[in-house]
Amino acid sequence: MLASLFLGFGLIEAIIGIWAIVLFLHCLGQAQGFSAWRALGNTMLAGLVALNPASDASGWK
Repeated sequence: MLASLFLGFGLIEAIIGIWAIVLFLHCLGQAQGFSAWRALGNTMLAGLVALNPASDASGWK
């Protein structure tokens, strides 16, 4: 009983999470004047730049 309740709420949470990402991409694309696919690329590129260890202040110029 409890496991099926957790599974149900987990599925609902996953659906809402995916919908939030789609909505974010559409809003970003609208604000910047391009499609949601380009917004996805923009977000992925920003994530790569933010997570790139070579982009820290290590003295590389």
